[in-house]
Amino acid sequence: MTTLHRAQQLKSSVQEITKRDEVFSFLKPDQHPLVDTRHNILLYVEGVNKSFDGFKASMT
Repeated sequence: MTTLHRAQQLKSSVQEITKRDEVFSFLKPDQHPLVDTRHNILLYVEGVNKSFDGFKASMT
């Protein structure tokens, strides 16, 4: 391995570990701890307003 090749590898490695827009893969959880997708169902609801029988449930 030539000195130039080693320098290029070092540069590439340094660029890889100093990315500011990424987190190291070993720090990322495999899945979000609060999201349960064991049943292959995912429901996301935001700003729900529902009233029935004189009772009003409101989430905003």
